Amino acid sequence: MRAAIKRRLAELQTQHADIEHAETVAQISELMDELSAKAVGGQSEAHPRTFGDYMDGLADA
Repeated sequence: MRAAIKRRLAELQTQHADIEHAETVAQISELMDELSAKAVGGQSEAHPRTFGDYMDGLADA
C-alpha cells in the first residue's frame, strides 16, 4: 500500500513539474513575442515569425 502511494505521489509530482514547465515556456514565449514586435516596430514582412512560432516549430520537430 505504501509503495503504491509513493509511486502515485511521484507521478503527481512529475505531472506538476511538467505543467509548471509548460506554463513557464508559454510565459517566456509571450514575452519574446512582445520583445520581437517592439524590436521591429510591430510585425513586419521582414520578420513575420515570432519566438512563439519558433518554439512551436521546435515542439513539432
